[in-house]
Amino acid sequence: MISANDLKPGVVFEYKDSIWKVLEYAHIKPGKGPAFVRLKIKDMRSGAIIEETSRTDAKFQDVRVEGKELQYLFGDGDMLTLMDTVTYEQFEVVRDVFGGISKFIREGETVKGEFYGNEIINIELPITVVLEVTEAEPGIRGDTVSNTTKPATLETGAVVRVPLFVNTGEKVKIDTRSGEYLERVRN
Repeated sequence: MISANDLKPGVVFEYKDSIWKVLEYAHIKPGKGPAFVRLKIKDMRSGAIIEETSRTDAKFQDVRVEGKELQYLFGDGDMLTLMDTVTYEQFEVVRDVFGGISKFIREGETVKGEFYGNEIINIELPITVVLEVTEAEPGIRGDTVSNTTKPATLETGAVVRVPLFVNTGEKVKIDTRSGEYLERVRN
């Protein structure tokens, strides 16, 4: 068991019949009344993020999470197929569990997977990825209004907003946390 005072960002625990990860933690000591803990937590199975308030003496069941290096093999509809790079064991995972990050994974790319028993509960991509633009409307010469963007389709099928000067065939750096364009990458 783990107390509410021991819950820090990154800690994984069991609560309400699911596995949760602490995103934010705040210990509040009001002028009047007992101290309490305010948490922002993420359901590792559904991806839902909620805020909870708890007494400091509350106990939670701690969970052992194991990290493994996985290689993304392919996506088939709503399923992703990943392979353990050590044992070559393959895992199928529902794409929705990982939200928007699955659209930035290329076939053959290595990611970090977090396991609870034999269940993958989280995938972590690098903070940035470099992907090729496969489709983008050409920029119009003279259209130089600041912060003007256009949609561009990347090699993984993701659509992001890029500046007008980015063209088909160029490589761009994307922030996987927000899905935003960061910069154009020169070869």
